[in-house]
Amino acid sequence: MSRYDPLVYKALFEAAEDPMWVIVDNKFSFCNTAAAKYLGYTDETELEGVRPTQVSPELQPDGELSTVKAERYIEDTLSNGFHKFEWTLKRKDGSEISVEATLTKVKYHHLKFIFCIWRDISKRTQLITDLIEEKNKANKVIEAKNSFVSNMSRELRTPLNAIIGFSDLLLSGVAGEIASRKQEDYIKDIKSSGEHLASLVKEILDLSAMEKNTFELTEGEFDFDTCINDAILFVEEDANLKDIAIDYADGSPITFFGDQMAFKRAVVNLLTNAIKFTNTNGNIELKRTISNSGQLLFEIIDYGTGISAEALKRIFKPFEQGIGNHELQELGVGLGLTIVKSVIELHGGIIELNSVPNVETRALITMPANRISVTV
Repeated sequence: MSRYDPLVYKALFEAAEDPMWVIVDNKFSFCNTAAAKYLGYTDETELEGVRPTQVSPELQPDGELSTVKAERYIEDTLSNGFHKFEWTLKRKDGSEISVEATLTKVKYHHLKFIFCIWRDISKRTQLITDLIEEKNKANKVIEAKNSFVSNMSRELRTPLNAIIGFSDLLLSGVAGEIASRKQEDYIKDIKSSGEHLASLVKEILDLSAMEKNTFELTEGEFDFDTCINDAILFVEEDANLKDIAIDYADGSPITFFGDQMAFKRAVVNLLTNAIKFTNTNGNIELKRTISNSGQLLFEIIDYGTGISAEALKRIFKPFEQGIGNHELQELGVGLGLTIVKSVIELHGGIIELNSVPNVETRALITMPANRISVTV
């Protein structure tokens, strides 16, 4: 049998498991058994002379008329010789299936026709639809959670501000002399606890804003070293309580373009963590350099307890902490580093945390060159 024998191609056409049909003058000239079977017809001859739109719903999933879309696809095929697309077909019983179809223009002697091969992708389409629905449901849950957290956090702010404010008044002696040192310690504990809870509320609000992509930077130019020194001054009292020295080697003045308050807060958070993890009489080093490509590299190094490799994998996730509460009682709820990472990334930067337990921990912030200008 010659490989050019038309009977060979007819046999291949009929035996193929993928549905196929030949379109002449916008009608099915003939189709194979698979096409008839998929569409619920007992014999392929039932489809002869039928237009493609007659086995299609009135509208395709994108809302376009099947007649208009089919005509355009056929024109594209005749012009370009080939067209691949997704389509919805209608079975004999009225049910619909999603297919991926390929149209090819064919010339045979004096004849011109379109050869179509398609396959059922209904399961894939349904899976994509289900995933989109699940994503939408998850987004609604996140929105509801963020709304609840924001409202609850704001409700907590008013009484917390009152607690902190009245504690200050009592400590100042405006309301009368404090009777004993013990009472003064109690008031200081109340104030300290209120301030701690207020900072947690702010972190929760910030995280909620970041998850909703509504957290905006207030950007402008500022002196980088001044920002870092202000952050060091902010944590100085905590460092002094543990006799921890903080060394910062600055250099040529750097002008940074970004949100000064947000960046300072990120540095304060990193320094606070470094102080917590550093033993009494320890030291913390801060370094900054400019890379060959002009990036700003800012590093905070402590030589304390460190973080395990397992904890490092999840350290930037919300509500995660570097070590267990039984090892360190000063830890918060684990939002700080999540917010730090978000602030750095909003500036187009990257933060990396590397640690060797009981040796050293390095927090490296890399900021893009377009954020800085160096005065030589």
